[in-house]
Amino acid sequence: MPTLLPAAGPRPDLRLAAAAAAALGLAFLVGFWNHEHARYAYVLACAPLLFVLALRPHVPLILGTGLLSLTALGTTVGAARLSASDALLAISFVGSLACLLLAPSWRERGRDLRLILLCAAAFCVWLGAVMLVHGSLPVVVNSLQTYQLFLVPLVTGAVVLEPRTGRSALLVLVIGSVVLSLMWIVSGGQGTLLTGNKNPDGQFLANALVVALALAPSWAWRLAALLPLGAGLVFTQSRGALLGAAVGIVVVLVFRGLGTWRRTLAGALALGALVLLGYRMLPADVVARSTDFSSGATGTALGDLTASQYTVQLRDVFADQGWDLVDAHPVFGVGPGNYRTGIPGQESFTVDPHNLLIRTAGDVGYPGLIAFGLLVVGTAFIAYRRRHVNPYAAVALAVQAAVITHGFVDVYWVRGTPILPWLLLGMAVNRRLDRPHG
Repeated sequence: MPTLLPAAGPRPDLRLAAAAAAALGLAFLVGFWNHEHARYAYVLACAPLLFVLALRPHVPLILGTGLLSLTALGTTVGAARLSASDALLAISFVGSLACLLLAPSWRERGRDLRLILLCAAAFCVWLGAVMLVHGSLPVVVNSLQTYQLFLVPLVTGAVVLEPRTGRSALLVLVIGSVVLSLMWIVSGGQGTLLTGNKNPDGQFLANALVVALALAPSWAWRLAALLPLGAGLVFTQSRGALLGAAVGIVVVLVFRGLGTWRRTLAGALALGALVLLGYRMLPADVVARSTDFSSGATGTALGDLTASQYTVQLRDVFADQGWDLVDAHPVFGVGPGNYRTGIPGQESFTVDPHNLLIRTAGDVGYPGLIAFGLLVVGTAFIAYRRRHVNPYAAVALAVQAAVITHGFVDVYWVRGTPILPWLLLGMAVNRRLDRPHG
């Protein structure tokens, strides 16, 4: 059974390290001689390194997967929010396309893409049509970022990863998520300079928790990951992420299990006991915030509502305004990046309704929402059919279920949140990752 621990392999190829060292040396020389234009020096110096990384697309893919949860390591470029993980995954994507086109040994890998590209075709085409209809720079940039959030991980997961590199990518992901969870725990739920918004961070931890539960090689490794991840998840106080984690755990236990039904049952009982024990040990204010899903009594003044109740009521307002926006632009939507409802300066103003259905329909219209539904259902059906053949298929279903569940009450199309489930769905159709004897 595949686990998160990579198997022993041949000695590493030192040519990549040599190329990286040469690029760093070039960076020093160019920056030293041309310090007045350091930005151009960085670009020139990094170009060889980026080229070498693109020729080995599994390297940036592993690094990018490990940095998924650290969204603070990024910047805003124009109308888009980009992180170090985004850049690395883009390099891997470009490299994989080049290998598919130019390397005969990669041609066979392209066959794994056929079914998922068929599922994605309608949404990809409609998103492109929306981009052309609206044509503004924010729409173009945000449309390209939408492709980056689902299409890039789908393709790279399907064609780049081998058994060892697939395990390495997920192992690095769990390690990075444990680091993020420790930051939330140490800060007492307040976050630090290296943490992001509590809701996407909570979902990153929920995703890693599901991956560790399913793929850890033993209960010792499983508990070493689950304890900090679970505690960090609660300290984010993201109720949507907690709900998503619960759904993901149920899906992975039902469709994959932990070996035999006895192990699965024992694991479920042990996990329940840990949750109960952890719940008893958490600070009262963290528990109160994380478990309050009510909107308050009807007619209660806004000043008398708790923070959780106020958030629930405000999202009801977002939903009402969002459907009005969709009805006003039913065919092509307003375009990705143009979503606005409410009056600027007031609490009801938002650029995201905190609802996956409304946001998608608002961006690309009802046809785009239907096409996205076909993408989700089609890829889920493929993963379901391959759950006994591919060890990552059930995990992909679980993480996708967790993220979409959270997406019904929170933000989906930003901050890299959707990347991991689409990467896992790509891995689910990757025949090189199948079990040796089916």
